[in-house]
Amino acid sequence: MNASPIRSRRPNFWLAVFAVLLAVLSFAVPTFTLSRSFSGEAAMLVHPGQVVDFTGFLPKVLPDLGLVTLLTWLSVVMLLIVAGLAWTRSQWLWVGGVVVVTLFIVSTGVFVGVIDAVHAPLLAAGTAYRRLPFQNFGPSLWSYLALILGLFTIASSLGGLGYFPSFFARVRGAIVPAIAILLSLLVSGVIILALQDVPGAAKGPQGFVGGWLGKVDLLWFSYSTLFGPILPKFRPTLDFAPLWQSLALATPLIFTGLGLSFGFRTGLFNIGAAGQVTMGGIFCAAVGVYVPGPWYIVAPLAVIAAAVGGGLWGALPGWLKGRFGASEVINTIMLNYIASGLLIFLIGSNEASFFGQKIVLPFKAPGGEAKSLEFGAGARLPNLTDLPLVASGNNTFMLTVPLLVLGALLGWSFAKGDSRRRGMIAAAGGALGMVVGFLLPRLPVSGSMATAGLNVAFILALLAAVFVGIFLWRTKWGYELRAVGLSPKAAEYGGVNIARNTVLALAISGALAGLAATHFTMGGALSEYRLKQVMPSESVGFGGITVALLGQNTPWGVVASSILFGVLGTGGLNLDQKLDNISREIVTVLQALIVLFIATRGFLSGDFLRSINNTPIPKKSAPSSPPPSGSDADSNNGVSSNNVSSNGVSSMAAPSEVPSSAKEVK
Repeated sequence: MNASPIRSRRPNFWLAVFAVLLAVLSFAVPTFTLSRSFSGEAAMLVHPGQVVDFTGFLPKVLPDLGLVTLLTWLSVVMLLIVAGLAWTRSQWLWVGGVVVVTLFIVSTGVFVGVIDAVHAPLLAAGTAYRRLPFQNFGPSLWSYLALILGLFTIASSLGGLGYFPSFFARVRGAIVPAIAILLSLLVSGVIILALQDVPGAAKGPQGFVGGWLGKVDLLWFSYSTLFGPILPKFRPTLDFAPLWQSLALATPLIFTGLGLSFGFRTGLFNIGAAGQVTMGGIFCAAVGVYVPGPWYIVAPLAVIAAAVGGGLWGALPGWLKGRFGASEVINTIMLNYIASGLLIFLIGSNEASFFGQKIVLPFKAPGGEAKSLEFGAGARLPNLTDLPLVASGNNTFMLTVPLLVLGALLGWSFAKGDSRRRGMIAAAGGALGMVVGFLLPRLPVSGSMATAGLNVAFILALLAAVFVGIFLWRTKWGYELRAVGLSPKAAEYGGVNIARNTVLALAISGALAGLAATHFTMGGALSEYRLKQVMPSESVGFGGITVALLGQNTPWGVVASSILFGVLGTGGLNLDQKLDNISREIVTVLQALIVLFIATRGFLSGDFLRSINNTPIPKKSAPSSPPPSGSDADSNNGVSSNNVSSNGVSSMAAPSEVPSSAKEVK
């Protein structure tokens, strides 16, 4: 009973320490970036009002940054106040967080306004934007750290006051992935510092101060470039193209990640997503090429065909395991090679020798390139920018769909009650967001969004995540599959058909992976609406394993992990173009490190993991005389402690005990 107050002190103590540390760091790290060249050379503002230049071409007369410096002073003072409020566990801690966030918004607006005031007369005189004196300006490392601390202060304060306890209880599963990402970023930072020199070091200040600021800015530039696609570019026009491209890269990963996480949840290791994507593409192309008709008939049939192709390629090793006990790991890997060979046979050449007979393959497009005939117009998925609810006219963007999704997610996350009530609140939140999106003005955006390759397959991927969440946790079939994954013997004792559920699990897993082919074929992600040999089924298939692990085998965790890797893929390509000694392979290193740290559970102790999951930590009892029979010391929630395994399932579990054990899967 005394553990709760101790837990409530720890976040406040560390929050106070971080707030004081961040206040001190304002004098040692950049607060704003005045200008940055394409190769990373920067002119930065360090509190209080000191300009450090590594570019060598700043104007002699700089804009007046006095108000920005004053607001930074206010932020430093506010951080010290937040530290005091956190140390005393004041109920007004959330107010301090709100003030810190507000100061970030105001200071950023003032800084941008000062630079725009310098640019305005030059643009009016006809100066090209690329020739303006200040480029790629905005908040730097310290400002964003203050924003994150302010948001965390608000969240921890409200959570401590009990406003959203259920929300914070639901997100505790993200602790290990978050720590894995942070550790991988730290190791990657060491690699970047070891390989890359500070851009413009010869033009900047020398000595310890110059070297420190240069190294800090190098790390900030590297990480901000890697994660830069998350935020749109605002100058010279609003540009969502990097984010659009990141979502396009994430789309096939969502499908394969969902498929593999579905298998992991049911206790099966499906390593054949690459072959299932390939078979999904073959089945999808058969419908897309040869079935005529309007889009509302052909497009759904092609999507279903992709799911059927992947599902059949997953059901085969499922049947072999259920019937003969064959390892699904070996069988799924071997089927990857068979699917690859079948693809080459179908589209590798126009003629093939089959049992000594030469046959013509009409599936193959004329020419030397290994690709199929072009899909019909009815079997193509449009780009999101072509949808009426997303785009309005040329180079304008509507906020209808983003606000609809945001409203639905907020409604579902903060609603209380059963699933029906939460679903109704989520629907109301989505409807409110859509109405607000209609009323808000259209945003002028860059025309490069249309070429980013983001198509309706992304929406299908989100619907697939909804399906997995409902099927696994809201249906009896999903309950049986999770029970089999947790304890096959207990599930079989409870009347569950293990063989049938094994086939069903791998069939659904393969169907989800097969849907990834719709992005490449129907969505035209490979620049054509065709099935091509260059379809990256292998990288997408094995990338789904990383996504499933990082997402903790949950549907929305998989979606978030896929988007993260999509962002890193786009950002890594940008970083490769800007830094000499750093290539986009740094993203591969990041992914490998994330898997490594997840495998080690973020180096967190078992007691800590059990505490955040509300699992009682077993205590070692001192040797003593046996307790009397029937006493509380002899029982563990009604199950003999000698028969309880490490995962909380009794080794002699009766059928009625399967439900309680299966809940642990979630």
